[in-house]
Amino acid sequence: MKDNRIVIIGDSLAMPRFEVPLEKTYPYLLKNELKDFEIISKNQRANTIKKQASSQSILDDIVFLNPKILIVHLGIVDCAPRLFTPIENLILSKLKWINKFIIAFFSKHRFFFTKYNPKVYVKKSDFYNYYSKLIKECKKNGIEKIFLLNICDTNVENKKKSFNFEKNIYQYNTIIKQIADENNIYMLDMNFQIKENMLLEDGIHINEIGHFKVFEILIKALNKENIT
Repeated sequence: MKDNRIVIIGDSLAMPRFEVPLEKTYPYLLKNELKDFEIISKNQRANTIKKQASSQSILDDIVFLNPKILIVHLGIVDCAPRLFTPIENLILSKLKWINKFIIAFFSKHRFFFTKYNPKVYVKKSDFYNYYSKLIKECKKNGIEKIFLLNICDTNVENKKKSFNFEKNIYQYNTIIKQIADENNIYMLDMNFQIKENMLLEDGIHINEIGHFKVFEILIKALNKENIT
C-alpha cells in the first residue's frame, strides 16, 4: 500500500465536460490542495456499482492501485428511472433509422412509462449486494479509510419528467447509509449540500460551483480524520 495514495471511483459526475474543464473538477482541486498525496481518479462514464464491483474493476482499482484512502461516488446511474434496460438499448442501437422514432415516442410519454413500467439499471437489492461486495473487497485489501458520497438530488424538471425520481434517490441513499453504518465508514451527504444551482442543465451533473462544494466537503472530512 502506498501511504499517500487516494483513489476516487465513480461515474461521470467527477469527470470533465464541455461545461466543466478538468481544472475545475473536484479530483483536480484535491490534487492541487493535497500536494503530498497522489490522487488517482478512476471514474467512468455510465458507471454503476455492478460494474465497479466486477472482478476486473476490483483488480484494476482496488488490488493493483492499493490506495490508503478510497472515495466512492456512485449511485445516480444505478437509480435513475429508465425507459429502456441496457439490453434494450443495445437492441435499439441495431435498429438503425427506426430507433429514433421509438425513442422519441417513449421520451414523449416518459412519465407514463416510468410510472407503469418502472426500470432502473441496478435494482435496490442488487445495489446493496454489489455495494457490500465492493466494501468487503476494500477491507480485505487493507484500505485504511473509505469515504462514501451519496446521491445528490435532481432538479425539478427531472422530477416532473420521470415518475418517482426523488423517491429512487432517497431509497438508494438509504442503502448507502446502511452500508456505511454496517461497515463503520464515512458517508458524506450530498443530497442536502448540493443545491439545484450547483447542477448543470441536465439536473444530474454538477457544475463548477458543485465541484468546488464537493471538494470542500471532502477536505473537511479528510481534515477531521487528520489525513491532510
